[in-house]
Amino acid sequence: MTESLTARRTSWWSELVAISRAATWWEHKVPTFLGVACLVASAGGMSFPELWPHLLVILAGVVPVAAYVSILNDVTDEADDERAGKPNRMAERSPRFKITALAGCAVLGMGAGFLLAPSPLALGIYAANWLVYTGYSAQPLRWKRRGLPGVLADAAGGQVFPTFWTAFYIHEFVAVPMSPLVWVALGIWSISLGVRGILTHQLLDYKADRQAKVRTLAVRMGVEGVRRLARSMFPMELIGLLVLLYLTAGWWGALLLAIYGAALWAMHIRLGFHVVLVHYREPARFLLFKYYVTFFPLTYILVLAQKSPLALILVPLHLLLFPDGFARVFTHLRHLKPKR
Repeated sequence: MTESLTARRTSWWSELVAISRAATWWEHKVPTFLGVACLVASAGGMSFPELWPHLLVILAGVVPVAAYVSILNDVTDEADDERAGKPNRMAERSPRFKITALAGCAVLGMGAGFLLAPSPLALGIYAANWLVYTGYSAQPLRWKRRGLPGVLADAAGGQVFPTFWTAFYIHEFVAVPMSPLVWVALGIWSISLGVRGILTHQLLDYKADRQAKVRTLAVRMGVEGVRRLARSMFPMELIGLLVLLYLTAGWWGALLLAIYGAALWAMHIRLGFHVVLVHYREPARFLLFKYYVTFFPLTYILVLAQKSPLALILVPLHLLLFPDGFARVFTHLRHLKPKR
């Protein structure tokens, strides 16, 4: 009886993870936004005891909107995926199941909105986060099919809006306002990273989208055109990141960026990995991705710990909640040892 109940619970949890595509956003997106929260907190003089309840609010906000995006995208992509011969998690689901799943995300999102209410600006951007992704996926707008508007909508919904509603929410509680230059750098960095992220996603889906006649920007420009666009935008992303680290992270920022660079060097020299800006090839690594989900949040945890040593408890918690990124980086760092 107990084993049967455990199996049902495991099956229910696996089903929830599958339909929400949690594996594609939990470790790939959430750590970066928590890093942004720690950045704003440390720049604004907030201590860890003041910060940690707000980190829970950030999680409560990210999870339902990320699940909503994933479910809505599968629901609205059914016909295109069928033409491309691509699997779709919602294809065999009943209309009632789809509506219930989307409504459940919306209810959780409204609860998160209530928690974000102390910052009207954060709440407004959070609402826009939901709206822009609805326009990206659903008719009659369906910006996904409209080239550049689709790229900008996904970049806004996937990176810019979450970065800024997180930042403005935490900023509501800090003692010292952030420098305008930090806000500018945050904007340049987030839009550049968001565009590079969706371009990579579109190139991974390039063949399927061409077959289904989905006119994404990648289909319109071709692989080489997208690569040229990414190369032209990457300097903005890098400058934004370096300015952020210089203004808010001090020597911790330089140290952890150098460690990431060493890990990247090890992957290339010892394992033969190529580093790419967009479009994976095997074996290859998306430049700075592991940095953003591992070293970026760790940088600001360590900055926070300079004022509140208790913040170091976030390190094992981060390892527990997001184990894959650290595991892969430390595996590659072992290859820095000289060959015998």
